[in-house]
Formats: sequence, structure tokens, C-alpha cells
Amino acid sequence: MVCRAAFSLSKPNSSMQCVYQAIKAETDGLREELEFVRTLGADLIFACGETEKPEVKKTIDEMNAAWEGLNRTWRERMERLEEAMTASVQYQDALQHKLEAALLALGQFQHALSELQAWLSHTHTTLDTQRPISSDPKAIEIELAKHHVRLESVLSLGLFFHVYRFCSVTCKSPLPHPGFT
Repeated sequence: MVCRAAFSLSKPNSSMQCVYQAIKAETDGLREELEFVRTLGADLIFACGETEKPEVKKTIDEMNAAWEGLNRTWRERMERLEEAMTASVQYQDALQHKLEAALLALGQFQHALSELQAWLSHTHTTLDTQRPISSDPKAIEIELAKHHVRLESVLSLGLFFHVYRFCSVTCKSPLPHPGFT
């Protein structure tokens, strides 16, 4: 059976199975040849004289030991290949999960940035339309209440400290900390 599937990290088990089948087919062919050689060796032992028998048996034993060593090495390497493929797939899955988390965080950041831009635009418009405050205590009290509403708006969005930090970094002189009352 010939496996024509290409090696793929996305389908490591099928790729590894394909490699396994190819190697197994090759070793099965060698096993048939080995059995033929063993049969010839048994015939040779039967046909040769007593002085040559130990040498023929020794050669057959060496061949059998080499075959067993080959099989053992092949099994060990297949186990290591399977472990490496499993580790590779786990690493690949971890990278996909990290990418998904980064994309999710990016989406959340873009949403927060969009909210900040909308709030800044609204606040800019509000501040641009303000008229000078008169010296009337009632008008001052109303403007102070409006200021507190704007401050609560900033705090409710959780953006004040981000904006404050941005301004203190980008401004040449540090900003005084606004007192909250």
C-alpha cells in the first residue's frame, strides 16, 4: 500500500500513520527476505559438516540480533516521533489560543478607544458651547454641579486616570493631581 498524503502539522496523526505504513511495508518486505535467509541457513547447517556448523549458527545469530536491534530502534524512534508530534501540536494549539486572546484584547481595546473618542468629542462640544460664568452665586453653583456631572461621567467610564496619565506623559510640565471631593 502506497501512502500519497503529504506530511502536515494540521493532521499529524494521519501524516505519522502514513510514514508508519511506509516503513512497515518496507520492513515487512525485509522480514520475508529474512525468513528466506533463515531457511537457507537451516538448510546450510543441515548440509555442512560439523566443523562449519558453529560458524553458520553464529552468523545466523548475528543476523537475528541485528534484526532485533533494528526493530527495537525503529520502535523507539516511532515513539519519539509520536511524542514530538504531540508536543508540536500542543505548541501549535497554544499559539492559536494566544492569538485568539490577543485578537480578543485588541477588539476590547478598540471598543474602549471608540468609547473614549465619542466621549471626548461630546465633551469637546460641550466645553466649546459654554459661556463665561457670571459672578452670580446661583450660576456658579449650577456650573459647579455641571462640573461634578462631567467628573462623574469621566469616572463612570473609567477613563479619567488613563486620560490623566496620557496628559501627564505628553505635557511638558506635570499636571497637578485634581482633588476629588
